[in-house]
Amino acid sequence: RAFVAFCIADSRVAGILPASKTALEAYLAYLVVCGYHPHSVLAHLSAIRYQHQRLRVRWEHSERLLRTWTHTVQRVIAAPTRVARHVTVADVHALLELPHLTLSQFQDVLMVALATVIATRPNEVMALDACDFLPGYPGDPEGSAAFRIKKRKNDQRGHGLLPRIARARSGPKDLVLRTKLLLRLTNRQRKPGCSKAQSPATPCQACGRLFRPINPDMGSAFYPRYLARAIKETFKLAGRDATGLTGKSCRSGGITAGVSAGLSETVIYLQTGHCLGPISAGRRYARLEDRFALSTVFDL
Repeated sequence: RAFVAFCIADSRVAGILPASKTALEAYLAYLVVCGYHPHSVLAHLSAIRYQHQRLRVRWEHSERLLRTWTHTVQRVIAAPTRVARHVTVADVHALLELPHLTLSQFQDVLMVALATVIATRPNEVMALDACDFLPGYPGDPEGSAAFRIKKRKNDQRGHGLLPRIARARSGPKDLVLRTKLLLRLTNRQRKPGCSKAQSPATPCQACGRLFRPINPDMGSAFYPRYLARAIKETFKLAGRDATGLTGKSCRSGGITAGVSAGLSETVIYLQTGHCLGPISAGRRYARLEDRFALSTVFDL
């Protein structure tokens, strides 16, 4: 009905049934300008197509054109959230030095620290299964570990990624030991019926998620947006300012730390999964920590 009303108001009556290409594009653009969520815009398009099928009117638009419209809507409306601030190395150290934590707080601190060190996205860290934690990965230094990430936004071929965490100099800051401790305290170790060997990209029903609510009242799983909440809660415990931090601040912090340490983009992108190139998306996450670094170029 909304599409019909739009076409009448916009003098496009001839493009109602069957829906013409120009009428549909104008209607989708109208919804985008009005601020509709991508899912709502695409739901309108699906409803129009369904009415053609119900009324047995020929749908004249190809699947390729529909995919083009879908990608355009998602790209225009669902643009990446701007990262105002990043989680710094000092922030991670402060969180790992917090004493007397409850089990839920301990898990939140580990979640934020781990997401920063492996520079991952919120949905990727929440999708980690307990059996995706791979301590003592073959060929790696003793005391280190890898994490298996099989589904990633920028991995169209499904090769997966194995970001690493190294062994820390001090026990309280050792993320490998902390992860093992969380698995032991919550009884989330690898279970006999683990299915990762047969289906690495499928969630393991036997082992379950690595990070999940301690309190049953919070449900059985975390959503990606929980990472932003964990950042704010843990920063409050550490007495640090969390203004401007989002779930993507961890990924930005991990990449920024690598740049500040002088690592090459090749090494950094092996951890994050970005591709090398002059327009790599990984560069958008990097922040300039030393405000005087550029000035030294002209200090002759």
